[in-house]
Amino acid sequence: MTDHELAITFSEFFTIFQTQYVAHMSVLFAFLVASYLVAHRLRWMMVIVILSIYSLFTLDSILVVAFINSDITDIQRMMSDRVAAGSEALTFHAAARRDFDVGLLDMFTGSRIAILVGAYIGSIWFFFYQRTHHDNS
Repeated sequence: MTDHELAITFSEFFTIFQTQYVAHMSVLFAFLVASYLVAHRLRWMMVIVILSIYSLFTLDSILVVAFINSDITDIQRMMSDRVAAGSEALTFHAAARRDFDVGLLDMFTGSRIAILVGAYIGSIWFFFYQRTHHDNS
């Protein structure tokens, strides 16, 4: 893979990473609005169906964030190795110059996963809270 292809691949993987995260936040807020508006009206079979779909989507989002970060970290290391070996083509890229440590990417991913898990737990709690504490006025 050429230096240019590495830089493009890094950017594309990071875009996928961000897109998955934003897509999950959109689904999360749709789930919260739906919970607020209709959770108290749903029969248990529909509750199971909705929570199953939402849980699988959340699991998928967590796995994508973890796997994509692993790939991003590997690409960043390859770019850094090429710059260390004398390649001038990647010196424009902060990841290749090691302006930040790879550990920061791991910390970034860990915090994103913690946010996704926390949002999932909070949204499930909110769903059941709305089912039992809905104001009928």
